[in-house]
Amino acid sequence: MKKKKYLVLFILASLIAYTSLRYGGEIYSNVYFSTKLGEMQKKQRESVDLSSFYPFDWDQFVHIGSYTNGKEVNTTLGKKVVDDDEMLIDYENDQKLLFIKNDKIIKEWSMPSIQEIQVTTNSGGVVSRGDALFEIKKVDGRLFLKQVKK
Repeated sequence: MKKKKYLVLFILASLIAYTSLRYGGEIYSNVYFSTKLGEMQKKQRESVDLSSFYPFDWDQFVHIGSYTNGKEVNTTLGKKVVDDDEMLIDYENDQKLLFIKNDKIIKEWSMPSIQEIQVTTNSGGVVSRGDALFEIKKVDGRLFLKQVKK
């Protein structure tokens, strides 16, 4: 009976650890991103290079908004990186950055509207790593990131 109890506890602990790594890391990253941008804005930094925020290896990211499916992302990028019928965001007022390396999505970071960050790009949503400079502005408690030329 005692072995069964420990087995159940081990399975539960493993499940919690897996969930934490799978989902908690994403949440932590999103909160970190928001907090870091807020700190930069408080220090009156006027711009941020997003390539420094995302230290993993990526070639480009695409910014997508509410109710975006794979077909729209593939059309925007001009190449197939996701199944056409996959729904990438099915919530209103949400946005994501889809990071791409070698024509594959390697990371998705969500920015729910509750975080009050709005991203505007010059190129219809697609940003290359070398062109990821954004102006930071705070208006009515919301952070606005607008892509600028380097």
